[in-house]
Amino acid sequence: MCDAKNESNEQVKRPPQPRALDTNLVVLCCVLTLTEVYKSERGAPETASMVSLGLRIASWLLRPLWRRALEDEDPSLTGVCELRRVCAGVVTHLGQDHGLIDHSVHFSFAVVLGGALLRLGDSVQALAVRDGDHGQWRALRVERLKDSWDSGQQDSAGQDKPRSLIGTVTSCDQEGGYINQNTYFPRQALCEGFQPVKGDWVLAHYVVSSEDWSCRVQQVSPLRYKRMDNVCVSFCKGDSGVLEDSVFFSLDSVLLPPGFRPTRGDQVNAVILESSQSLCSWRAICMTPVKRGYVPAVGQTPHS
Repeated sequence: MCDAKNESNEQVKRPPQPRALDTNLVVLCCVLTLTEVYKSERGAPETASMVSLGLRIASWLLRPLWRRALEDEDPSLTGVCELRRVCAGVVTHLGQDHGLIDHSVHFSFAVVLGGALLRLGDSVQALAVRDGDHGQWRALRVERLKDSWDSGQQDSAGQDKPRSLIGTVTSCDQEGGYINQNTYFPRQALCEGFQPVKGDWVLAHYVVSSEDWSCRVQQVSPLRYKRMDNVCVSFCKGDSGVLEDSVFFSLDSVLLPPGFRPTRGDQVNAVILESSQSLCSWRAICMTPVKRGYVPAVGQTPHS
């Protein structure tokens, strides 16, 4: 028993094995020794050649160690996977000072070569980078492929021409609203009789200022609208409802004859426009009952 304990104690107290790094230290000592030999035998050319060869071999052996030491001292060299590519694509989104190429590569107007004014649909070539495998692509340089060598006078003349923008109304109030969250339009730019709400698809005509590249919307109208006859109110609750299970309406934004309040089962004629409203893709802006000569009783609402 005692012998077993002594053996276990000896195993515990056994000195650690030398690390692999000690071999590099041996090589370093050899280098120093060769250097001293070179100093003492400076006059012998054979010795100098051997020392020079030994120094080269030692430097080659120690190179991995030096590289590992540099990586340990500079943490920024590890863990950074910056990917770079040259891509050709189409401008799919434009904001006040930025845009998107193919819905995925972000760029700012400051990196566009020559200060060219890009438009939706322009073909461009970009140098893009991203940090890591899952980072967002950002452009370091963007060059317009079409008409990239146009003169400044042609660009200036093109800025005065109205351009078209298709998008959805993302916010709206009494003063105006925004299209796609970044293009502002004033109330005066709305076509006659059009009262937009959030979600409406619109067609906007705008011009770009040659001074600050800002957009000035001149006219906003519904993108698509049509008339529907003899359609049924399939759902109605509170101040909103649905026509034919596909057209949304709200009593706050639909034009109705005096005294008419639609209820489920009513047959109506309606004017609708394209709009993203929950599960519906159309919105009614005007409704009238199908029955001709409809006159509500005084002080009474039909279908009440």
